[in-house]
Amino acid sequence: MTSTTPPALARPAATVILARNVSDGIEVFMMERTTAVEFAKGMHVFPGGALDRADHHPEIASLCVGLDDKAASETLGIEQGGLAYWVAAIRECFEESGLLLGYRGSDQLLQLADHEAERLAALRVDMAQSKLSFMDILRQEQVKAATDRIAYYSHWVTQAGRPRRYDTRFFVAQAPEGQTALQDNHETVGQLWVRPDQAIDLHRAGKLNLMFPTIKTLESLASFKYVEELLEYARKPRPIQVM
Repeated sequence: MTSTTPPALARPAATVILARNVSDGIEVFMMERTTAVEFAKGMHVFPGGALDRADHHPEIASLCVGLDDKAASETLGIEQGGLAYWVAAIRECFEESGLLLGYRGSDQLLQLADHEAERLAALRVDMAQSKLSFMDILRQEQVKAATDRIAYYSHWVTQAGRPRRYDTRFFVAQAPEGQTALQDNHETVGQLWVRPDQAIDLHRAGKLNLMFPTIKTLESLASFKYVEELLEYARKPRPIQVM
């Protein structure tokens, strides 16, 4: 008798597309993944990853600005746990790139002096080694997550039959100024700012490895001339089809 293996469950995940205005449109931030990982090896991707249990911590809402679980869940069309996707997007972005979407005592996104950047870089290492949680870092640094600055953009689920599957919510946000990205040299080994149409051209020329959801996302982003226009579109209530 032939046995059948049930398809792998799709793990909840979050990805954030950081965008900035340039003279001829917008650029997005992409990171090159190492070939030593199981998923998306050697690919250029947007910062992101699977949700952690700590992203659902009951106290995390007190460290978020402008969004609670009820509103987040309604936006995603789920019963509960929606805020964890926003938290995971910000956490993964910080863990992989060092860019932190957060506030410290004002309504302006965090800008980092050199000594602060060095301290946060050390805390990133501690977080990667599970010595600190993201919530620990927010508390220690007296920072609140800028969950009000990222907007839900799209929803992708890895097709059945793949050994690793993710149920990923894509978000968009304006890149923080006064911060410098630095890959973790563990999961990510490179980075670049690139116009969406340029990224697609580089992929076609064999110079940039992209997954299908990334290509389709870049194609959709290419139509926006300003980050503000992109965010306005993302924040409008609209049905989001699972891809």
